[in-house]
Amino acid sequence: MLSSVNSIIMKQANQEEMFLYTRMGEAICQIQILEQALSHCLTVKLNPTVEESEAVIFLSKQQRNTFGSVVKLAAQKGVYSDDLQKALEELLLERNWLVHHAMRDSQQGNKIIVTESFLQKVKSITDKAERLQQLLEWDLIDFSESRGRNVSNLIEMMIREKGPRPVGM
Repeated sequence: MLSSVNSIIMKQANQEEMFLYTRMGEAICQIQILEQALSHCLTVKLNPTVEESEAVIFLSKQQRNTFGSVVKLAAQKGVYSDDLQKALEELLLERNWLVHHAMRDSQQGNKIIVTESFLQKVKSITDKAERLQQLLEWDLIDFSESRGRNVSNLIEMMIREKGPRPVGM
């Protein structure tokens, strides 16, 4: 069976298709980065007083969960503001569309149709994931500060590397 799969000649992607695949890959990577950030943030916020070894175990379990499971845990524990939680849930729906339906939605028959609106939708997912990651980082800084940590150097680094704190969703 494997030898017959290896003998299939694949159609070369055209420039539009390669651009689409690149945009989709970028969006998926950014969502995975956000997923990791969310797992790390939840580990800190849900285990603020445990030993590092316990936190590492918790983090390891969270990293095996899907993005949806981690977003659901955040909602169950009430870890984030309503606005931030809602934004995570909305991104989850968009992520699910990207992973499960985007290619089907871009097809007409056997041909992939790349439209500007489709590319913008995918780019919007990338941008939202990146923005949410920054919001999670700032939320964790606020949490750490509320626990008595000196975060002034961290704040300076964030502003230097990522610009000023984002406002609103």
